Amino acid sequence: MVIYEVLSGKVPFYRSKVPIVVRRVMEGLRPERPQGEEGELFTDGIWELVELCWKHQPGDRASAEDVVRYLEGAPSLPHPSSNIGVDSKADPDDQSDPTLSGS
Repeated sequence: MVIYEVLSGKVPFYRSKVPIVVRRVMEGLRPERPQGEEGELFTDGIWELVELCWKHQPGDRASAEDVVRYLEGAPSLPHPSSNIGVDSKADPDDQSDPTLSGS
């Protein structure tokens, strides 16, 4: 939502009152892509990134590191599915998860 505000110059749902915004977000609704002058900085890639960041399910979102890499010039959008199932509280002795091996 910060990227939305910075690039458009307006807070998301700026025409709505707070209780309506809360209800919309809880229902999974997100702002539409700004058009005209407000939306001129939203390239297709940036808009896809914004939509990926505000997915309703946290496991479907990109990590902050992936977002930074993309904004620094990575050739493709991050794939949040690579983050799904990685548990930072996992047992370090469990070698069945390749993300935990080699430590």
